[in-house]
Amino acid sequence: MRRTVQSDTGTTAVELALVITVLMTVALGAGDFGLWVFQRSEAAQAAREASRVAMIQPPATMGLQSSGPIYDAARAELDTGLTPVVSVSCTNTCAPGFDTVTVTVGWDRSPLTMVGVFDHVDGASSRTVVGTP
Repeated sequence: MRRTVQSDTGTTAVELALVITVLMTVALGAGDFGLWVFQRSEAAQAAREASRVAMIQPPATMGLQSSGPIYDAARAELDTGLTPVVSVSCTNTCAPGFDTVTVTVGWDRSPLTMVGVFDHVDGASSRTVVGTP
């Protein structure tokens, strides 16, 4: 009587495919999460720099800024591939010593991988208006 030996190569290949899929999803998700955290930090830094400019040179018009020194200060802190939305607001009339200027910098981000999320990344900073020294 002869015994036949069964091969496990098919089962091993299926298990390997499942394990690699799970490991790659976790690894890519961790990388995408790290990029999201980095971009949030970048947005906060851009808002801080723009609010430093805004406290010395408050803009004539509030709301969205697409040019000028405040926008340029925020843009200088970001990667070249990002297009920020910069918004400026004051508590009243932006009078030096009394009012607070708030700058918000943000953009829409798309994930690197299928496991990431589409999100709006933003950062804000507020300072007391000093005016031109």
